Amino acid sequence: TQNGNCRNQMCAPKPVPLANTAVQLSATPGSIRRSGMKVEFTLTENGNTLPVVYTGTEAPPDTFKDDAQALAEGHFGHDGIFHATGIQAKCASKYAPKKTS
Repeated sequence: TQNGNCRNQMCAPKPVPLANTAVQLSATPGSIRRSGMKVEFTLTENGNTLPVVYTGTEAPPDTFKDDAQALAEGHFGHDGIFHATGIQAKCASKYAPKKTS
């Protein structure tokens, strides 16, 4: 067996959290929940979502809102959640193509 807790059964190795990782996706509309300095939200791209919990020392930027492109820095936890220690965001409408008449 791979470890002492896996007698007579198949055991998969536990995932190892990656340190100092960054992900850049869009903030899922309606997913941002703020509680003091803690913010929980999901990031989405092509129908795939990533749950994120931010517990930094600074409040997220004002541009961090629904549909904003967000860069979250932190690590993936064993719980399947990305634990962010930093967030940067761009306003989605600011970078959209200008409408022409």
